[in-house]
Amino acid sequence: MKKIIYVFIIFTVISCTSNHKEKSTKVSYSKNIKIDSIYIEEVMLPNISTSFSGTFEIFDNKINFVDQRFGWVYEFNPNGKLVNRHLGQGAGPNEINTAYLDGYVNLKSGNHLFLGSTFDVHVHSDSSFERIKSYTFSWEGAQDVNKVRTSSSPDVNQFALYTLDYQNLIIREDQNGNVYLPIYGETQYFNGINSDFYYDKGHILARLNLKSGRIDKLLGKRSPQYLEQKYLPHHSFFSYDIDENNYFYVSHEIDSLIFKYDQNFDLVSVFGSKGRNMATDYITMKQFDSKLFKDLYFNKRPQLGWYSYLEFVDDVGLLFRSYTKGKHSDYDGLQIFEDETLIGDVQVPKSFRVKGYIEPYVYGELKTNDDSKLNLYRFKLENL
Repeated sequence: MKKIIYVFIIFTVISCTSNHKEKSTKVSYSKNIKIDSIYIEEVMLPNISTSFSGTFEIFDNKINFVDQRFGWVYEFNPNGKLVNRHLGQGAGPNEINTAYLDGYVNLKSGNHLFLGSTFDVHVHSDSSFERIKSYTFSWEGAQDVNKVRTSSSPDVNQFALYTLDYQNLIIREDQNGNVYLPIYGETQYFNGINSDFYYDKGHILARLNLKSGRIDKLLGKRSPQYLEQKYLPHHSFFSYDIDENNYFYVSHEIDSLIFKYDQNFDLVSVFGSKGRNMATDYITMKQFDSKLFKDLYFNKRPQLGWYSYLEFVDDVGLLFRSYTKGKHSDYDGLQIFEDETLIGDVQVPKSFRVKGYIEPYVYGELKTNDDSKLNLYRFKLENL
């Protein structure tokens, strides 16, 4: 087993996300490599009727595949055997009454929350999948929507300034029963193409209060790297997770650092390590150009490397962060952090992301455009 100890700590000034007060925050680059490689095996799944558009979720020793197009939830055991199929589109008590599922989260209670395309929320029970409630959530705060969205100096706490980021709709729940949804702005003066204010002050998460059914708070901000590299709207996604102590971990596509916040979204610490062999020669946009944006997003972006997905697995106390390397590589990378220290940076299949843990395996999926099979994989953690 190879073991490397490397610690480098600096101090920098980073804006506190919740109240924008400046404070000195420790930034740590710490390595103690315990894991040199992992052996990833495919979990063989039976043939099922599916659109192949969806995601795997791990909860309570169950593996669910949520079919976003047809509204089915397929339940598998840890070895990939089909246990049951739940829901499907329809108006019955054990069906999902929405045309498309844009988001899903398995709640701490065991219940299932689905989000449709029109702010519609559907909550179904744990094992029977019976409908508990459906509603359309609202954004709190009296506001003149037109005035907010046309202002040259908008109030970043006004809900009308934002929309849900459906291309990056990672839904998480904290320990207090609040659900979080990624958001972004696209108004004339508040957008990712030509606005310093957007990157400096704009929020990235909306908090949905499940009891009231309302968005009651806006939180977070983007990495300062976006202001330094004006502008990269085609690389503006982020990933995040919340641990069992209500700490938030946020990773932005172009930034090797991971930002840790408490439940009030005050910045606690910053840590991270650059991925290996990443192509990061990003092309910036100096002004609005729809043709250029489409080229950068659809053509150039897939050829480059970025930090793509983050998952904190409470069962093992480890944070996993996936990153793409770029077109030049046949593989992507997976970083493993323990107590903010990098303990592994390993080679994984393209588009691999960790989704959860069922002893003794860490499970993950491939997020590809393959419409012919479901891609579920797993590996054991060695040397820990």
